[in-house]
Amino acid sequence: MKYNNLLERQIKKHFPENVSLDDPGIAAFLNVINQSYQSFERDKSLSERASEINEEEYIEINKSLNEEINIRKSSIENLKKTISLITDEQLDFSSNDLMSFANYLNQQVHSRKKAETIFTSLINNIQTGVLLKDLDGKIIFVNKLFCEIFEIKDEPKNIIDKNFNDFKSTILLNLKDPERVTIDVENKLTAKKINLLNIVELKNGKILEQNYIPIIQENTCVGHLWNYSDITERKEKEETIRKNEILLTTSQEIAHIGSWEYNIFTEKVEWTKEIYSIRGIDPEIEKANYTVFINGIHPEDKAMVNAKLMEAIKNTISFNIHYRIIKPNGDIRIVNDIGNTIVNAEGKNELIRGTIQDVTLRKKIEQEILQQKQFTEDILNNIPADIAVFDKDHNYLYINPTAIADKNLRDWMIGKNDFDYSELKGIDTKIATKRRGYFNEAIETKISRDWVDEHNTKTGSTNFIFRRFYPYYEDNKLKFVIGYGIDITSRRKTEIELEGMMKSMARVNKELEQFAFSASHDLQEPLRMVTSFLAQLDKKYGNHLDEKGKTYLNFAVDGAKRMRQMILDLLEYSRIDRLDDFELEEVDLNEVVDEIITLHQVKIQEKNANIIINKLPKLKIYRSPIRQVFQSFIDNSLKYSKEDVVPEITITSKEELNYWQFSISDNGIGIKKEYFEKIFVLFQRLHNRDKYSGTGIGLSIAKKIIYNLKGEIWLESQENIGTTFHFTILKK
Repeated sequence: MKYNNLLERQIKKHFPENVSLDDPGIAAFLNVINQSYQSFERDKSLSERASEINEEEYIEINKSLNEEINIRKSSIENLKKTISLITDEQLDFSSNDLMSFANYLNQQVHSRKKAETIFTSLINNIQTGVLLKDLDGKIIFVNKLFCEIFEIKDEPKNIIDKNFNDFKSTILLNLKDPERVTIDVENKLTAKKINLLNIVELKNGKILEQNYIPIIQENTCVGHLWNYSDITERKEKEETIRKNEILLTTSQEIAHIGSWEYNIFTEKVEWTKEIYSIRGIDPEIEKANYTVFINGIHPEDKAMVNAKLMEAIKNTISFNIHYRIIKPNGDIRIVNDIGNTIVNAEGKNELIRGTIQDVTLRKKIEQEILQQKQFTEDILNNIPADIAVFDKDHNYLYINPTAIADKNLRDWMIGKNDFDYSELKGIDTKIATKRRGYFNEAIETKISRDWVDEHNTKTGSTNFIFRRFYPYYEDNKLKFVIGYGIDITSRRKTEIELEGMMKSMARVNKELEQFAFSASHDLQEPLRMVTSFLAQLDKKYGNHLDEKGKTYLNFAVDGAKRMRQMILDLLEYSRIDRLDDFELEEVDLNEVVDEIITLHQVKIQEKNANIIINKLPKLKIYRSPIRQVFQSFIDNSLKYSKEDVVPEITITSKEELNYWQFSISDNGIGIKKEYFEKIFVLFQRLHNRDKYSGTGIGLSIAKKIIYNLKGEIWLESQENIGTTFHFTILKK
């Protein structure tokens, strides 16, 4: 601004260099002085012209001068008010000298500038964004952090004196919910009341705390102060704390754990919700206190608990105790109480804090485990077998007394192996080496490994111990290996004797088979001769015999025929054990059954029998023996059918893992349960031969064939309902 020449010289002479003439207060002050200097020059010019003007002109000039004086007085008063606003002080100058004003103002400006510098430095370095604007939206002050928070690119000094609306869009772009914040700000500006601790969220995830303070002067709002603090980290910590509290509460509820606190000075007791639940107390009805606490404890445990708490009050200790509580409904529970004494800043015991957990179920399980452990140990310690448990390195974890009777030696063996035992006893490591090999084999194959240890005694006899290593895995990870041994000396010696006897019996059986074969073969010739002579007697003398004689002759002929059939059956029975006489071949059992049906076609048609055959497999087997098995069962079903009932025979097969199972069912006369075994005995009959023909050897032959094929045979039957024969054949 262009000032009067005299004023400019005074400014250069009297104003400090650090005072800015552009400062609004200084500029207003100089403007008033400049007007005064201009009035003075006009007054001087009027005085010089006074002698030259006439009376009318003088009157007019005097009027103008009075007006100018009044303006000057008014300017000085305005200057005083301006200075008062700048310095926040009420001034009372007796003199209207402009230089007095200038000197005073110079002091005030210097002091104010210093304060502003301190204030600006302070505001720019605090961790909060600050914005100050007047009612017209003019920005009076803004700090750097405010610009950084809302991503305003300009420096704070370039923003001051600009209108806030120029930056409003930039600020709104950073808000997560600009519409809500805009409405909220407008409401605050309208209300013009202090509003603190509002939450504002930015799009980048930051959370701000917003404070609004209206600037009031003489009961009038002249501006607005906004400050924003970044509380993201604090909020995250608060959220973490909140989640942890929820997690803690949930965990306590799940684990039945509650927290408690006892103030030694005030005797105040505080419980979490879970303790009320454990105690069975409604917190709305009964609040926690020491009396409620101690009265809920089982009478037999009160003294112990009270003594422990008294000790914690007097001394700085930690404790871990179990005791029983009685709930209002009479239910008795076991709790685990863990606590410790808290010392205050003065070194005095102030609090006792702890947790209580309902461990009733755990204690019950522990007791059951202990009982089960004791039960298991009682069994293992008394079982008549060597029992041991090994770790993965073949070191002993457990040995029972049967394995090693000496307790001291058993205890010494724990953590050691068979090589250590051999070294201790000074014996050969041959057995230990063999056992280690079996142990490793069991681990590698993950299946049990069996073997027999042979020990020569001092008397010269041999003891046999059957042993086994059984590896136990969980989730494909080896947990331990169980080893056990059973003395089978007696059994082994019996087996050896039996093996000798079996060989002897096999030799005798061979001889008997040979004898039966020879006898049955040799008996056929004299039997044929008897039959032939009986036929000749009947032919030559039949007409001369009376009825009794003919009856005797018929008995003799029938007996000879039956004898011949029995000899043939016996001959067939003797050949069953000689399977090597037959050829092993692929046999379609459907064809075998068809052949049997064809052979019995006449009988089937006579009885109008219905034979149902489900699909049968092909087996690699001896054709003739298996054919005889099916023939025996089919013939049996046809023979023992009920009168006036159409025989129905069903043949089925079922495949199992290691064998085939066959079933032949009928609706015949059935068999009483007490005869289930008798029907397989050689030459045993249940019925009169006049009604049911046969020698009673068919099922015996079938059973022997099945046993020779390593199969099993059994039946199910109900009298007058029917019979089902089952037999199995191993897969080859």
